Amino acid sequence: MGQAIPRKRTGDAGAVVIEHDSLIALSVSTEPPADLHDRGLSELHLRFLVTELVHHLLAAGRCIAYGGLLDDPAGQEQNFTRIMLDLVSGHRPDLPPDDRRLVNFVAATVWDAADAATRADYQQTVAHNQGRFQVEQCPPEPLHPMEATTPQVRDALALTSMREQMAAQCAARVVIGGALAAYRGRYPGVVEEALLTLGAQRALYVVGGFGGAGTALAAHLSGQQVPELTQQWHLQHVPAAHDLAPLLADTPYELQLDSDLAAVLPPGNWAALCNGLSDADNERLATTTDVDEVVALVLRGLHTVAPTTMEEAP
Repeated sequence: MGQAIPRKRTGDAGAVVIEHDSLIALSVSTEPPADLHDRGLSELHLRFLVTELVHHLLAAGRCIAYGGLLDDPAGQEQNFTRIMLDLVSGHRPDLPPDDRRLVNFVAATVWDAADAATRADYQQTVAHNQGRFQVEQCPPEPLHPMEATTPQVRDALALTSMREQMAAQCAARVVIGGALAAYRGRYPGVVEEALLTLGAQRALYVVGGFGGAGTALAAHLSGQQVPELTQQWHLQHVPAAHDLAPLLADTPYELQLDSDLAAVLPPGNWAALCNGLSDADNERLATTTDVDEVVALVLRGLHTVAPTTMEEAP
């Protein structure tokens, strides 16, 4: 179990600990998947899914973990951190300010940015929203420390560190969408988060009907060949990956997506998700675009593998 995150509850004399089993991470990127519209869906469908899922997780006594930015340069309309913050604030307006249901994990390249203006903007944003959520400032170095020889390496390792922290502290992760080509880390963010979640032996829920990385992972699980989940594809199609690869060669964080994926998620092995769902349920979660069905399947799995104090394990 990862180290739990402290918070205060109504009526408590002091700080208590959020149960590890109540903290659920969400993986969804501000940039909509390139193939979302090809599926007859829009950004509104993605937003509706996230909204409904967060509502139901909160109602089940869960806390939400997310690694996004409050002031995303992509804009506020599809800023999922803001969306989740508003949902959490509206869910129980009677709770005291320090009863936080949203934990925002922040990479060191944001809270300890080399650029003074970036640091100041971040500190101002946190101060403005003080008491509405909990901030986890993640260390700049990942679990296997290594020297960051360039700003690009520092950025990549800081993102990996943040995702490692989330994997250690959360009971499960739900992946939805996610860009496959526009990213700054070692791998596409949703993909790396999925790999680290499984590496930490946490439950993973792959929502595959909304395009992007979620669909790619679902296709891999169904036994299909997915070029976008091979290191060669990224070296050929993502300039940042091509530049980063030699800088991380022969280190614990070498870019080797094929073997990293095979180690924790063998193709066709739904059981590797360790999420309390049957193969048939996982196959359905990997294809459906029915929001109610997605929510029901995720809640069913969580009830089995990570019941909260509001639930009883079957």
